[in-house]
Amino acid sequence: MFGSNLSRYMQPINFISEYYGEKYGFYFAYLAYYTAMLVPIAIIGVIFFILQLRDYFQNEEAQAEGIKRSLDWRYNFVYSLIVSIWATLMVEGWIRT
Repeated sequence: MFGSNLSRYMQPINFISEYYGEKYGFYFAYLAYYTAMLVPIAIIGVIFFILQLRDYFQNEEAQAEGIKRSLDWRYNFVYSLIVSIWATLMVEGWIRT
């Protein structure tokens, strides 16, 4: 998957596991994989945030109600479903790696 190829070039995992042991080698390999897998969900999150801001500034009623109303966006459930699917795929991808 996307994170497995990228993690090979980010850290010297073999040297870490030889020097500190396999436990720490797996830890640093997981951190590299997790960091690489955060990139797509962060991009999606920024897109949703920009759409939320655009909707807030186009809607005069929401501006009159204040910041509390702006956080209650009608597409938040879509983003939460995307994050749930991403988390499942990320864990399954790590298991396969």
